Amino acid sequence: MTVDAKGRVTAGSTLVAGDIPSLPASVIGSGVLGVANGGTGAATITNNGVVIGAGAGALSSATGTIGQVMTVNGSNQPIFGTVNLGAAAAVSGTLAVANGGTGVTTGTANLMFATPSGSSGAPSLRALTATDLPFHSAALINSGTLGVANGGTGLTAAPANGQIAIGNGTNYALATLTAGSGISITNGSGSVNIASTVTPSNYVAVAGSTMTGVLNLPANGLVAGTNQLVLSGGNVGIGTTSPTKQIQVYSPSNQTMIQVTSSYGTANDVGFRTEANSTYWDFQINRLAAGATNASIGNLTAGNVMTFTTAGNVGIAANNPSGAMPHGNIITYFLGDFFSRRSMCSPTISFK
Repeated sequence: MTVDAKGRVTAGSTLVAGDIPSLPASVIGSGVLGVANGGTGAATITNNGVVIGAGAGALSSATGTIGQVMTVNGSNQPIFGTVNLGAAAAVSGTLAVANGGTGVTTGTANLMFATPSGSSGAPSLRALTATDLPFHSAALINSGTLGVANGGTGLTAAPANGQIAIGNGTNYALATLTAGSGISITNGSGSVNIASTVTPSNYVAVAGSTMTGVLNLPANGLVAGTNQLVLSGGNVGIGTTSPTKQIQVYSPSNQTMIQVTSSYGTANDVGFRTEANSTYWDFQINRLAAGATNASIGNLTAGNVMTFTTAGNVGIAANNPSGAMPHGNIITYFLGDFFSRRSMCSPTISFK
């Protein structure tokens, strides 16, 4: 704009930036400075808000609450909220135990994060031990069944009156006792009564008693000590379990099988040995005088037939022979001894 000497406008032109002097911001009292002119394009900003750009548009502001942080949502917009630890880009690195973390990133099955068993120290992933578990009351066990291998019974049902737990080699089974011959069983609440149904006076007591009647045994109905005394097939056996004769005595040591002694004199023995070395013998030893060492073979009718002494002497019809039997002429010895003692026993002799 042009003016004359008197202050009158004589000409004008378009205002340019150089025509405007520098001015303080306080003189701007209206309007909003846009983003294109270096402003925010926003007339107000939220208290404690964070300015967020919007391209060429006006800036905006956002605020959060306690504990929230500014993150980026799925549209790449900054917002206030909590951290999504499940997001791959949310957290990186490993938080050490000293900083409140675990210090581990992976673990195997059946491990727990705990301090050392039975002592203090930094926690770590480790297996559970028995000392980690406190003692519990049995009342806290309200499910499952404690098996035999763990000190239980393995039973799940409550036993009925009189039932008892009986082992079967693996577990226990509930069962009741069964009455047998002469035995009665009465089952009660917490009790089992076992009683005899027989009349004691009808039986012989184990401790011994006197029978007033005949003891009748069935066929083959007596065995004492396996083979001490056996009745079998109408035969009686001693030392054998299967006698084949009416009376059969067996001696496994090939010794005298039958010996009968009495109180007559000092000794009065009768002994038998059969089938010794395939030779059959029947002999009788009787009436040894008191203190004598002689043995004789004979019968009740003829008396002593042959006598033997411990000195080796042998006599026929002689109770105390004084000489030994000769090896050569045995007939002469027998006849001489026979006739020399004929007055004592009056024997007879015959030849075939």
